[in-house]
Amino acid sequence: MSDSINLNRLVNETSPYLRQHATNPVDWRPWDTASLAEARQSGRPIFLSIGYSSCHWCHVMERESFSTCQAGDALNRHFIPIKVDREEHPEVDHLCMTATQMLTGSGGWPNNLWLTPDLRPFYAGTYFPPEAFVQLCSEIAKAWELRRSDLEARASRVADVVEQVAARNTARPQVALNRDLVERGWRELRESFDRQQGGFSGAPKFPPHNALRFLLESAVDHESPSARDSVKLATLTLRRMAEGGIRDHLGGGFHRYSTDQHWLVPHFEKMLYDNALLLVNYSLGWQATGDPEFRRAATEIAAWLLREMQAPDGGFYAAQDADSEGEEGACYLWTLEQVRAALEPPQAELLAEVYGLREEGNFVHEVARRETGRLNILHLPLPVADFARRRGLDEADLRERLRKARERLLEHRRQRVPPARDDKILTDWNGLAVFGLARAGGVLGEDSYLDAAAKAAEHLLRDKVGAEGNLAHCLRAWHTPIGGFIDDYAFFIRGLLELSAWRDQPVWRETAEELAWRAVAEFADRRRGGFYLTGKSSPPLLRRHCDPFDQVTPSGNAMMVECLLLLYRQTRRRSYLEIAERTLTEFSGAVAAAPLACLGMLTALHHYLQDEEKG
Repeated sequence: MSDSINLNRLVNETSPYLRQHATNPVDWRPWDTASLAEARQSGRPIFLSIGYSSCHWCHVMERESFSTCQAGDALNRHFIPIKVDREEHPEVDHLCMTATQMLTGSGGWPNNLWLTPDLRPFYAGTYFPPEAFVQLCSEIAKAWELRRSDLEARASRVADVVEQVAARNTARPQVALNRDLVERGWRELRESFDRQQGGFSGAPKFPPHNALRFLLESAVDHESPSARDSVKLATLTLRRMAEGGIRDHLGGGFHRYSTDQHWLVPHFEKMLYDNALLLVNYSLGWQATGDPEFRRAATEIAAWLLREMQAPDGGFYAAQDADSEGEEGACYLWTLEQVRAALEPPQAELLAEVYGLREEGNFVHEVARRETGRLNILHLPLPVADFARRRGLDEADLRERLRKARERLLEHRRQRVPPARDDKILTDWNGLAVFGLARAGGVLGEDSYLDAAAKAAEHLLRDKVGAEGNLAHCLRAWHTPIGGFIDDYAFFIRGLLELSAWRDQPVWRETAEELAWRAVAEFADRRRGGFYLTGKSSPPLLRRHCDPFDQVTPSGNAMMVECLLLLYRQTRRRSYLEIAERTLTEFSGAVAAAPLACLGMLTALHHYLQDEEKG
């Protein structure tokens, strides 16, 4: 194969993640009917690689493995190579991640699988270094040629187990819908809580969106000791995250997760869904406590969303990358020399002291676990109010001096090469952004947030698909829209209902009702209850997926129940309540067995029980 650069079939795709692979010597196909038909007709296995544009290790594998001629030769000769953006195709991602976890005991991205031509996985893994990857491709190709029946049998076993796991997850004995389930969620969160640093796990630590919202919405209005303690868990976590390096103290917003248990060293990508849900949770935290730091965190998230993530037509982009100039976090890290060059000496010394900057650096590389190049990430070793009190400073004056120093340092940061931005407009994540901005706008009294939420909602409604007015999942100019999933409907409906709560405009509730009935018609399991991820008109994979389990966002089933209960409160139409009850009942056994995996459903159950208690 020649070393000259040729463009493969991904050059015509609109996904930034797919286009990042358009110059690979691998003859990538997109996930579409033509590619799948080619695999069936050729009899060759599929090599399916799934990732997303802001994934650091996806970039590494693209650069180190997929860009080599050896990898191109191995994949093109023996397989049908298909690239998938997991954010465009969550149904493919969910099924394949389940298979990878079963085959390997773990998962992550990039997620790489080998499948039979009829889409049954038989081998999987995540990141593969170049030489090992080429060797593995050769071994799998040889096995397919010489022992195809063995691999087919393995694939059948994997498909059977995927089916059994899915059935077992939902077919648990149903239990009563009562406050005991909510109490069980509080108890298990308390047992897993880090009472020093907040959060509900060790390293790495992800913002626990579903846990925070469950605790703040279900416990804040109860007077029991367990409820009061639950609110403390949520607010301590919000404080520790706001102090940590996971928060962008200069530009606003939060990074994806912390690589350590102290919320200090982040994995630097910024995701729309994270910040939308954190906007909800910091607004809830401010409502519960009046802590001004929660209000500051919320306003900074909103400012970042409106400044850097909102498209001119109103929608919100999906993500900002972790890397710039080939280095993770390069845009966000500072040496003390750089800070001193950007600021006046008194400003530089004050900012360095308050934000924990050191001559030797405080940034520890995620993989090497070593300090690198005297680099620092801004964080608050001590809350600003405590710092002022210990130094005998006026807090308001200190905050103003810090604000000016941060603004000046941010201006210097803007001269750096910025991280790439994934400019997909995803309906589900935009629905969460509408929800977050509407909640923050109403709670904090910021009309500009409500205006931005309304503008985003109008954009999503302009780009519905087909004569029936169905929602699209991914909105891109000059690209055939991908049809909506249950999360698109549920999250967007929730955003519309939040907007309706703060803006006296009937159109938002009326549109939410219309979309709710479309969701019931397209996604509901009418035999048992609950909602499938994919619509009845979607092309099938191994199975239609239907469960109550949260991912980084609440489950679509949980959010649909919440929306139906809100519509019932507003309209008193019994049909909304009946569908919500049926869904809660269907998944009650799964919630009882694994409450921490179903916190979105527990939040919805809390709202249901509130209505029951009020009669």
